[in-house]
Amino acid sequence: MSARPGGHKHSASRRAAPPVGPPLSSQLPAPWWGVPHTHPGPGRIRGPAAPASGARWPGCGCEDGWVSDAVPVTDNQAASRFEISDGGHLAELRYHRSGKRLALIHTEVPEELEGRGYGGRLIVAAVDQAIREGLTIVPYCPFARSWLERHADVADRVAIDWQAV
Repeated sequence: MSARPGGHKHSASRRAAPPVGPPLSSQLPAPWWGVPHTHPGPGRIRGPAAPASGARWPGCGCEDGWVSDAVPVTDNQAASRFEISDGGHLAELRYHRSGKRLALIHTEVPEELEGRGYGGRLIVAAVDQAIREGLTIVPYCPFARSWLERHADVADRVAIDWQAV
């Protein structure tokens, strides 16, 4: 046995055995066998190359920034919300417009759609609209506020009133 930095010991004889049996990809449910996935991580199951649309393997739950743009974000102005409708479920960012301000009120992503980056895509849609129309974002929604704080590359593109909240 030898000591690793930090005092941990390991034994060369305790290495994990290589996996036995068919590859995991053959154990996937039939509808997803060979479906394209754009996730670049090592050891990930991949089908054929991803289509130009940027679609990814549905339901993979990736949280690394690789998201699908295949499902569009729409601005439902009558309901004052940005929406993504996918598989009969609706992710939404409710907003309120007042003069030259776009107040982000509440973001909701159903459990069935979590892990696909839809919350972030809704925030980006709001930022894009604010840029096009010369609006100032007011992030009342805690998710929108924290997302914008973590994504300065997006937040720096638009006027944001951080003091109003």
